[in-house]
Amino acid sequence: MDTRAYQQINQSTDNSVCIEMDLLQVGSEPVGMRCPYCQEDIMTRAIYKNSTITHIVAAVLGVLFWWLCCCIIPYTTKRWKNVEHNCPNCHKFLGVYERTRVI
Repeated sequence: MDTRAYQQINQSTDNSVCIEMDLLQVGSEPVGMRCPYCQEDIMTRAIYKNSTITHIVAAVLGVLFWWLCCCIIPYTTKRWKNVEHNCPNCHKFLGVYERTRVI
């Protein structure tokens, strides 16, 4: 059985229902999907955030090409940033794509 399957629904005494879900596996670009929270068909909103890789690439470029001010390139491009995906309808966090390699 798949270990990443959804967890069992737990019902408490006050008749509220709690559903635990794994975060979705998403890529570096917006993804079309059905939101697990609001059940609407959506295109995820991708938010690009600086990561450790972004800062490392900026430092290396700054040391090697300091006279060209190349250290700002990683902060202005999407290539070295993590991507957070949110639902544009209910604004819930859906998943993150983390950069693990420089190339």
